[in-house]
Amino acid sequence: MFGDAEAASHLLRRGLIPAAGNLSNATLSRLPGRNLVYRIEFDGAAPLLLKRAVDPVTRRGLDREARAYELIAECGNPSPPAVPRKLDYDPQSSTLVLEYLSRHRPLNVPDETREWNAPLADRLGCILARLHAISAPAGDSTPPWILSLIHPPVGILRESSREQLELIGHVQGSATWRSALVGLAEDWKPRSLVHGDLRFSNILLGSHEQSSEPALALIDWELAGCGEPSWDTGWVIAEI
Repeated sequence: MFGDAEAASHLLRRGLIPAAGNLSNATLSRLPGRNLVYRIEFDGAAPLLLKRAVDPVTRRGLDREARAYELIAECGNPSPPAVPRKLDYDPQSSTLVLEYLSRHRPLNVPDETREWNAPLADRLGCILARLHAISAPAGDSTPPWILSLIHPPVGILRESSREQLELIGHVQGSATWRSALVGLAEDWKPRSLVHGDLRFSNILLGSHEQSSEPALALIDWELAGCGEPSWDTGWVIAEI
């Protein structure tokens, strides 16, 4: 089983911490998530985030996330969408290492300094515009899961709760919902790189030390790929 010692050893093997260092000085914190996720700090250096897949589904997700960071880095935009810096990806072990954005907090964590407002909305709109200007390989395209609810794949049925199964049954039994989902599926066309899961917990807010402009970063790109930009926009509207 992959654990604390294995996580630190992985960083050492991949050259991400000093070879002469003492692994006992590494501070590891297990974080929640579908993957094995660790926050790792070594000898006071900037903290790292390590994500390791646990099954074929999360492995595909990490592949997508690593590929999204590559596309953003290669896009040639002088102001690319703000994301954590990718430090390493090992496809053999399905392990991704990123910088840990310790000064950022999710937008879904309320306090008086992180209220939703017009400047924040404007900043996020600019980030999405830059994101949706990036092309992605058509082979990376996957329609949003909700468009498959009329004929859901077995995986969704297997992982759904009783309440979710009841909701799926209600959608399938409604002519209005069926018509709406069929129409949306027909209109869906992969046009650009999309995040695919822009809930507020995946949008981090920090602050520039020398600017009043809110600093936003998008994380958890496991559903990213070539898709319809309005899906990302719809996520944000739904969260608001």
